[in-house]
Amino acid sequence: MVCVIHRRTKLRSAVFVFFAVVLLASLFTLSSLSVAAAEKGIHISDVEVSPDNPEVGETVTVTTTVKNDGAERFDLSQVRIMGLDDMESSTNLGTVAPGEEIDVPLSVRFESEGTKEFDVRASGTAVGIGTVHRQVTVEVSGNSLHVDSSAEDAVVGSWVPLDVELSNGAVSEVRNVRVDVDGDVRVRENTAYVPELTANRTEAVELLVMSDSPGTETVDVSVSYTNTNGNTVTVTDTLAMEFTEANHEVDLRATTTEDGIEATFLNLGDSAVQDVLVEGAGDVTPVEIDGVRGKSSETVALETEGLREEEEVELRASYYLGDERRTVETTVGYVPKADVRLTGTSVEGGSSLTVTGSASNVGIDDADGVLVEVVDTEYVEPRQPQPDYFVGTVPASDFGTFELNADVTGEVDAIPVEVSYTYEGERQSHVVEIPYVSDFAGEADTGFDDVPHPEDDDEGLPTYLVVLLAVCALLVVGYGWRRRGAT
Repeated sequence: MVCVIHRRTKLRSAVFVFFAVVLLASLFTLSSLSVAAAEKGIHISDVEVSPDNPEVGETVTVTTTVKNDGAERFDLSQVRIMGLDDMESSTNLGTVAPGEEIDVPLSVRFESEGTKEFDVRASGTAVGIGTVHRQVTVEVSGNSLHVDSSAEDAVVGSWVPLDVELSNGAVSEVRNVRVDVDGDVRVRENTAYVPELTANRTEAVELLVMSDSPGTETVDVSVSYTNTNGNTVTVTDTLAMEFTEANHEVDLRATTTEDGIEATFLNLGDSAVQDVLVEGAGDVTPVEIDGVRGKSSETVALETEGLREEEEVELRASYYLGDERRTVETTVGYVPKADVRLTGTSVEGGSSLTVTGSASNVGIDDADGVLVEVVDTEYVEPRQPQPDYFVGTVPASDFGTFELNADVTGEVDAIPVEVSYTYEGERQSHVVEIPYVSDFAGEADTGFDDVPHPEDDDEGLPTYLVVLLAVCALLVVGYGWRRRGAT
C-alpha cells in the first residue's frame, strides 16, 4: 500500500516538472522574439489625427509615423486602422532604413458622435520583424449644420415645394452650403445654394418636386458645406412623400387702393402653382409671384401711373400647373388717386345762362389747380363776367363751388363745361355735359321778355302804343292850356 502511494507521488512530480519546463521554454522563446523585434527596430513613434475634434461625416486624416530604431533595414508592408466599420489600410510602403521614419496618412469618417477608439497597426517584413500597434481615441462631435426637410400635402402632376431648413449650431459661420435633392420624384431644380450661414442662424431653401402617379415616393436630401475646420462635410436626410390625386381651383380678385390696384391670387385647390404673373391692360405694371401653395393666397400691388381717369381695368393672372400654363381673369373699377367731378350742377336763364355747381374730388389725394370753364361751341359761347372759374386746390373727399356765365345762340340740350386739374405733375382734364332745357325761339333775346309783340294781341292796339298816344294827348292838352293862359 505504501509503495503504490509513493509511485503516484513520483508521477505527479514528473508531470509538474514537465509543464514547468514547457512554460519556461515558451517564455524564453517569446522573450527572444521580442528582443529580436526590438533589435530590428519597427516602432510607431506618433499618430496624428486631423482635425482632432471632427464632426460626424467629416473626413479625418490619421497620419501614422513608423520609425526604424533598430540596426537593420526592413520593408514596411502594411499600415492599417482596425476597430472601425471601414478598415482603412495602405500596403507596400517601401523600405525603412535604420534611424529613418515614414509617415502614412489614412482617411476615415465617423457616422455618429461620441468617443471613438481604434487601433493603428504597422507590419514589417524582415527577419524577426512582426507587427506593432497603438490605440487611438477621438472625440467626434455632432454636425455644425442641422438639416430638417419637410413638405406639405402633395398632389399628382403639380410641383410641390420641398422645404429644407438649415440651422447653424456652431460658434462660427459655415460656408458653401449646397442642397441637392434626388429620389423617386421629378425635380425642377435639384440644387440650391447658400453662400454662408452665420452662427446660430437658420435659413430655409425651397426646391420643387413632382410625381406623375399617386403613392409614396422617397426623396433624398443631401447637404454639403464647409465647416469651421475648413473641411467639407455632407449631411443627408430622407423624406417619404405621399402623392394624391389633384384638386385644382384658382381665383383672381382686385380692388383700388392708395397705391393703385391691389390684386389677390387665391389658390382654392390643393395643387401648388408656380410662376404666377399678374398683369393688366394698358398702363398697369405687371408683378411676378414665384409660387402659391394649395389652400393659400398672395396679394400684390400693381402700379397704375399711366391711368388718369376712372375706368374698368382688365386683369389677368397666368401661372403654371405642373408643366401646363393656365390663366384666370377679372376686372376692377379703377378710381384715380385724384378725380374731380362736377356735382350739384344747375343752369338758369334764357339765352344768357348762369351755370353753378361744385367741383368734387372723389379721389384719395389732393387735386391742385382745379379750373372749370365753359367750352366754346357753335351754339354756346362763354360770357363775361365769369366764362371760367378757378377753384384752386380741392382736398381728397372735398369740393369747391363755382359759377359760370354763357350765351346760347342756338338750340342745345347741354352746356359743355371743362374741368381740369394737376395731379403728380401732370395736367388732367375732361368735359362734362350739363343738361339744359332750351326755350330758344330763333331770335336773339332783347331783355324785355314781358313786353308783348303786336301779333300777340288780336283784340286791339298793343299796350305800349296806347300808352304812347295817351302821353301825346296830355302834351297837346298842356300846350293848349299854356296858349290860352298867354292870351
